[in-house]
Amino acid sequence: MKSKIMNKTFASEIFINGRIHTLDREKPIAQAIAVHQGKFLFIGSNDEALQFQIQKQKSLI
Repeated sequence: MKSKIMNKTFASEIFINGRIHTLDREKPIAQAIAVHQGKFLFIGSNDEALQFQIQKQKSLI
């Protein structure tokens, strides 16, 4: 699912290239997590998680 650009919360950290077990039967494995203030914003593919990246953000984990 694509996120809306308006009212979008950006991630403080994005973890990519992982193997994350979600416990969701429809999507049991994810590649990336976007986090903001200690809460998950997004869990899914690398490309989708990067939509939460601030342009000035220099590092991805």
